[in-house]
Amino acid sequence: MVRIVQLLCPERHCLLAVAYEEGVGSFVEARDALQAMVSKGPFNNWCALCGSRDLHFEEGVTKFQTLEEAGPSLGATMAENAMARAALDQAGMTYEKRRLN
Repeated sequence: MVRIVQLLCPERHCLLAVAYEEGVGSFVEARDALQAMVSKGPFNNWCALCGSRDLHFEEGVTKFQTLEEAGPSLGATMAENAMARAALDQAGMTYEKRRLN
């Protein structure tokens, strides 16, 4: 079973996520990997959409049995989220853009 660990703000905006297969990885390993990404950069330690610094980790179960099976869906979701983030940024609706205005 593929599990996903997300770094979320209270509004449930996902800053980063890591997926792993049960029995191969663990919540602790995924959480530590996400913490390293935030602490070493280039990722923010605050939500770029709402500005919250109140972040938490949450784990969920996907419908997939393997990472190979999950790959196309995870990739598509990542691309959709990147496009949505870019559109919000372009429209001036991200925390960073609102703060500058």
